[in-house]
Amino acid sequence: MRIPTTTSIRSLALLAGLLALPSLPAPGQESGFYFNAGIGPAIAEDVGVSEFLGSSSGKVRLDPGFHFTAAGGYHFTRWLAVEMETGYIGNNIDRIGSSSPDAFLSHVPFLANVVLRYDADNFRLVPYASAGAGGDSSIFFINDSLGLDGSDADVVFAFQVSAGLLYKINETMSAGLGYKYYYADAPSWDVQNSAGRIRFGVSRVHLIAAVFNMKF
Repeated sequence: MRIPTTTSIRSLALLAGLLALPSLPAPGQESGFYFNAGIGPAIAEDVGVSEFLGSSSGKVRLDPGFHFTAAGGYHFTRWLAVEMETGYIGNNIDRIGSSSPDAFLSHVPFLANVVLRYDADNFRLVPYASAGAGGDSSIFFINDSLGLDGSDADVVFAFQVSAGLLYKINETMSAGLGYKYYYADAPSWDVQNSAGRIRFGVSRVHLIAAVFNMKF
């Protein structure tokens, strides 16, 4: 019987190693679905008034409010993902011009986002940034104030940019903090007893969130 030489043994070991390579995880190439959620305060900038009770000037001043978001996405690699996001942003209206109505302005976004992450091996902190665009259901509610009562919604264009930092709890879960700048185009509404349409300017909202992410 022929005894294998040292060279033959090395060749067999190299071949076995090459055959095993496809089963090993490739750094930076992890893919799969994930779920992302966030909740926190919503700081809205003043909104211009285009038409309200015969006036075409003035400002809408909004109190700090709250928001929550939910998104489902897919990681193409460890660094790149796309997702669909929705949620809710709500702010009480403090003043419209010189009036103080019992009114509320809210947004329901429907966005497609591209997400970039720096998810390195053996490093628990994961910085990320994203940008997205889509639609916004802008909802105006007023409760028997200024002779108006009721609510209406208008769908407008919206976009957002965001950035944040996650901490990897384990291989599938992470949590952290994030910031979003949210923009929604100018809406208009028909509310009961209004003489004409109510038109506001664009909405700009700053969102700070506690974020949770889970991979599947």
